[in-house]
Amino acid sequence: MTHISWFLFTPEDSSDPYDNDLAIHLNFGTKNRYDAGPGTYQSKFYWAAGFEVITISRELRFLGEVYNGDPFGFEEKFPAFQTGVRWYKTPDVQLDLVFRGVRETTEDVRLVAGGGGSSTDWNYTIQMGLRVLFDVFR
Repeated sequence: MTHISWFLFTPEDSSDPYDNDLAIHLNFGTKNRYDAGPGTYQSKFYWAAGFEVITISRELRFLGEVYNGDPFGFEEKFPAFQTGVRWYKTPDVQLDLVFRGVRETTEDVRLVAGGGGSSTDWNYTIQMGLRVLFDVFR
């Protein structure tokens, strides 16, 4: 996947996420897939929009995001979402705990997810994540 991401409301002359009481971010890009055989290259537009807002401390943030399918899958469609908390251990190390929902839209996706169901079934997960940011332009 190729994407471009940026934050709105970032204070001038600061890359420290603690300086934001509210961060709004937008992601745009493409998802690409190539299967063996002629004419099997596919490319899809991908987007996401989300926010982080300060909670009881500046290190603990509530987050929410909506996007048009799983960025690492190809068949999922809009809507998909995640919401949870993000803890900034340092400005460059973040831990996430999120509740996530992705709509299952094709027979292949339903079979991989563990069974039948209608095309409007949802797959819910709770995920933990570690984000390590590298600012190579400092």
